[in-house]
Amino acid sequence: MISPGDITLILAWIVLLFFLHFSLIPFLQPHFKKIFIPLAFSLSLLLYTLISFWSAFFHLPVQLALFPFVLGIGYSYVKIGRKNGLRGFFTCYSVVTSEWRYYLLFIVVFLAMLSLRIYSPDISSAEKFMDHGFISSMMRMPVIPPLDPWFAGGDLSVYYYLGHWMLASLGLTAGIPSTVLFTMALPTIAAYTAVNMYGIGHLLLPRLRLIPVVLLFLMNPAFVHLALAGTEWSKLLWDSTRVIDGTINEYPLFSFIFGDVHAHVLDFFPQTTLILLITLAITCWKEMHPVSRLVLILSSGLALGSIPPTNTWDILIQAPLVLITGAILLFHSTSIYPVQDRSLSLVSGLIQKVRQPEPGRRIIRHFSEGRGAFLYLLLVPLIGVLCYLPYYVTLKAQGIEGIGIVPLPSSLSEFLLVNGWFILILVISLLPIFRRSPWLLIIAVPFLVTGYIAAAIPAVLLCAILVRHKGACDLLAGAGLVILLFCEIFYLKDNMGDQYFRMNTVFKLYITAWILFSAATAGMLGRLLLPLVSKPSWSARIIDGAIPLILLLLLVLPVMVTATHAGPHTPTLDGLAWLSVSHPDDLAAVTWLRSQEGNLTLVEAEGGDYGYYSRVSAFTGIPAFLGWPFHESMWRNDTPSGWYNQRVTAIRAIYEEPSKLVNLMKMYHIDLLYVGPTEGEKYNVTLPETGLSPVFHQGTVTIYRVA
Repeated sequence: MISPGDITLILAWIVLLFFLHFSLIPFLQPHFKKIFIPLAFSLSLLLYTLISFWSAFFHLPVQLALFPFVLGIGYSYVKIGRKNGLRGFFTCYSVVTSEWRYYLLFIVVFLAMLSLRIYSPDISSAEKFMDHGFISSMMRMPVIPPLDPWFAGGDLSVYYYLGHWMLASLGLTAGIPSTVLFTMALPTIAAYTAVNMYGIGHLLLPRLRLIPVVLLFLMNPAFVHLALAGTEWSKLLWDSTRVIDGTINEYPLFSFIFGDVHAHVLDFFPQTTLILLITLAITCWKEMHPVSRLVLILSSGLALGSIPPTNTWDILIQAPLVLITGAILLFHSTSIYPVQDRSLSLVSGLIQKVRQPEPGRRIIRHFSEGRGAFLYLLLVPLIGVLCYLPYYVTLKAQGIEGIGIVPLPSSLSEFLLVNGWFILILVISLLPIFRRSPWLLIIAVPFLVTGYIAAAIPAVLLCAILVRHKGACDLLAGAGLVILLFCEIFYLKDNMGDQYFRMNTVFKLYITAWILFSAATAGMLGRLLLPLVSKPSWSARIIDGAIPLILLLLLVLPVMVTATHAGPHTPTLDGLAWLSVSHPDDLAAVTWLRSQEGNLTLVEAEGGDYGYYSRVSAFTGIPAFLGWPFHESMWRNDTPSGWYNQRVTAIRAIYEEPSKLVNLMKMYHIDLLYVGPTEGEKYNVTLPETGLSPVFHQGTVTIYRVA
């Protein structure tokens, strides 16, 4: 069992998240009666992140971000309590009890994923060093842009970091160490994502509303194929994500099990929030009160704006999706409000407002169905940019180098082993369209002739979707199919080399397609199953019971398997507990360094990426002179000019040339020199007799400061 101290930290974390959630309920419940619970979860976290971001940008404590939520609850009490008394105030929250399924889902998913993580908490492999380095750096020095833990003197304006910032700012407020926060991060993201998907189910389905959650957490067909072929568990998960040659084909459950707190996983939560809001707009826009449309626009702008700083790749899909949504709303409003008249009316209304201030009540009229659609199209992207304007102003990322044509596309088997579940549901759902319009199959011919066989499938299905164009399901499915079609024909050029030229394109975009398909095909599957569950019967009972049972199995089985392979130090929340067995002296040194305050920098061994090198900066958040060099070269290219050779050469000279050590450390403003077994293996360590003062020593590790 985990320790009482760990349980206390879990409770502190849950209390903070639920406090934020409950503070928004009185504001959202009147506007989003169907889905105010999931939106209160998601928007409260996005709003807290936004406020903490701006607080840090203006060098204010990030904990101030909690203050508006306290005011919100106070305002709700004054507004509701003054009118209806204390009982009326609590009655506002009584509606929560009727939505208990959301809370049950949140707790079940969180605890299931947390149980998995406490049996495998180690910050020790893949890109966990990098992810924890970001979080620990932000918690140590909460500034915007954050300090780069692997490039002393630099910051993270070269990368997307908002997801890590969200976790770090929450951790600072809740008083949770980064090594524990790292363990709770993915369970939290999984819980928020599941609640969002359940909200989508409420909008799309009259019954079986857990289907979107089940599809999200489903393994891909390759996993089933490999399992039936007798692949070992230790290889099964990994091999199921390396299906299409030269690419990565992750699916959400793999990401949660694998444990990297990486940007693409952290963005599951903002993405599903935006998809939930898009689904709400498509399904409920006409019935909404103008004030509710305004709240929807503001919420959508916040969700859209949170995506690029979290994982920039995803905005390539979500921004066009928002614009298409706005266009659809505008198109369906034209029968009542002609576009030309509406836009002119809006402009003249705004001019009238400038000349003579209008009461808020008259301003709200601009959010009628037609004008509101125009404002959705205009304001959601604008709000999205303004939310995190400092991020864009300071951004120095390298970006992509262009678009290339895929010379060797995926084989049909590879394509279906990744996307087969969704393709099957789409084909069954679209069969009536193909029966009425068999000519759609001709669209496959150019792709078959040119050798892009797999691309023919999304191309044909996309055209069938365009013919049907019915509701939110088809919109989301169409977006997913565009991704699959794009990835079969094109790739975004980056610096991954000739062998892995498709890797990032397929990796980053396919997982967004999975999320879109989980929502879209859930609606389609629910409609297909509706005749079987609409009336009381044995089949209805079986299906009603099977959906939550499948979800429970998907959540529990990974925990059971992980627990059987747990290390000797588990279960624990501490991601550095493994060091007590394999590197106890490093653990003692890291613990001491984490207790030191101030804007420090250090030198440690540089030995490439993905090994045990750069571990001290990753574990402490104290910027190293140079960490993982390939990652830094991807982010910075050659800026400043010649940095790579200069820093690699300087590190070796610091450890091996005593006469240069002190001068180099002073020249580069380095405070601490770390000497441990890893440094001894990499360099012929020779230190000067003067100029250094030991500030920590235990066993094989000594830390020096320039005297």
